[in-house]
Amino acid sequence: PPKTPPPTPAATRPPKTPAPTPSPTTAGPQSIAQIVCSTTDYSTLCNYLKSAGLYEILDSSGTYTLFAPNNDAFDELASVADLTNDQIMGLLMYHVAPKILTYNDLMTIAPSNVETMVPLLPIAVTTGADGEVLLNGKVTIVTPDIDASNGIIQGVNHVIIPPIDPPTPAPFTPEPTLKPTETITPEPTLKPTEVNTPEQTLKPTEVKNTPEPTLKPTEVNTPE
Repeated sequence: PPKTPPPTPAATRPPKTPAPTPSPTTAGPQSIAQIVCSTTDYSTLCNYLKSAGLYEILDSSGTYTLFAPNNDAFDELASVADLTNDQIMGLLMYHVAPKILTYNDLMTIAPSNVETMVPLLPIAVTTGADGEVLLNGKVTIVTPDIDASNGIIQGVNHVIIPPIDPPTPAPFTPEPTLKPTETITPEPTLKPTEVNTPEQTLKPTEVKNTPEPTLKPTEVNTPE
């Protein structure tokens, strides 16, 4: 019978094919602003973010939730085109919460209010008859939980209208304060030794009735 060749020593065995090296990954998730402006359905929102100066804020590091109206939502709200840039900024800031809120978070806190970037003007969060999240009573989330590097996006089907006119961001004006050298001068008051002198009146002893002069008995008028 043919002889079986001896096993090849390990030193002379052909090397194993190395596992493929994974290609380097690209940068992490995009920012909220980048996702909005790279999504066709949010092109109108992207334009407003840039014109109002909010693109840079939502492109920076942080923890935000953007309630993002789609193009159809803006189309049904034609009055937005008549707003000034400051009014648009206020309206868009009303769609931004300064923390990350997932859809489940919103379900958990309802009914409650969500703080926005507009001071003292929150969004009311409730649930509908079917258990869906409602924002200010009628806006629904149609595309939930879009993760971003600086927060999360909740796609909504309507522009969220604040309970008042679109807020306009106003500069903070501090209360006027006195300089160190300025003091408040009180109204002048009378000193304890100063009293009001009433008008002079006659004393009872100073009242003298002077009668009309009368003739004495010995003084008579002698006719001419």
